[in-house]
Amino acid sequence: MECWRVVRLEGERWRLVGVYVRGDMAEKLQIMREWMEENGSRVKTMIGGDFNARTGKLGGRVREEGDVEEEGRTSMDKKVNGDRKLLIGRLEEVGWEIMNGGVTGDEKGNWTYTGGKGQTVIDYVIGNGELRGALGNWRLGIVLSRIINP
Repeated sequence: MECWRVVRLEGERWRLVGVYVRGDMAEKLQIMREWMEENGSRVKTMIGGDFNARTGKLGGRVREEGDVEEEGRTSMDKKVNGDRKLLIGRLEEVGWEIMNGGVTGDEKGNWTYTGGKGQTVIDYVIGNGELRGALGNWRLGIVLSRIINP
């Protein structure tokens, strides 16, 4: 991982992890797996950064509305690429989700990168359902900025 710190926020211990994936998604996910599987741990984990994976609307929590299951995430970027399979697969294995496009402050799944070839959503904050409640009204851009540049 590029950087990680354990900090105390409002009396709780949090592990904040910054990630930059540059063609090594499988390797990074293997490193993160242990943290992802620590459900019920005394340390809550939030992982954020540049995953270089375009996931479209995939990777959000699944909500049940009546008899219908519905993805709970939106994204301005509708495209998906190959690395999304690795990322989404691992998130589904451990019950984690992408927070972008599903939390207050980023309801639309705003663009996270703008470059010469256009705009994409490749920077994410990921965590378990417990993280969603803890984020409250944080703006995702602020969260990403704090993780990547502590």
